[in-house]
Amino acid sequence: MSNINRKYLELGGERGFLGRPISAERWCRDHTGRKRSYEHGHIFWHPGTGAHEVHGAIMAKYKSWDWEYGVLGYPMTDEQDLPYGGRFNRFQGGLIVWTPQRGAHGIGEDGINVDRIVNFKRLGNTPYGDLTLFY
Repeated sequence: MSNINRKYLELGGERGFLGRPISAERWCRDHTGRKRSYEHGHIFWHPGTGAHEVHGAIMAKYKSWDWEYGVLGYPMTDEQDLPYGGRFNRFQGGLIVWTPQRGAHGIGEDGINVDRIVNFKRLGNTPYGDLTLFY
């Protein structure tokens, strides 16, 4: 069983929020990672990050930045709750944060093609910085 299939089952399989598969598992453009599409999201796998899901408004923002091939690279976490409401995914090159007040926006560590540039070393509060500034 592939890492992507294991993650899919861990997330509830067809009864989970991703729904049913709509594609076969396939290689990503870099020929290192793999991905599979579902009715309501995707699971990406890379040997350096493992298998992680992306869905909803965060997925739409990730797609607009050219998926894993763009500045963000591969997901490093599944979508997670923010402490004050909202959700985020951590990627190799930054974050995508979604809040009901502001929608989805990217936070990049290198300042290229991002909605907001953040120096992660100067932020506190969570392992990914003080995300309350995005409310």
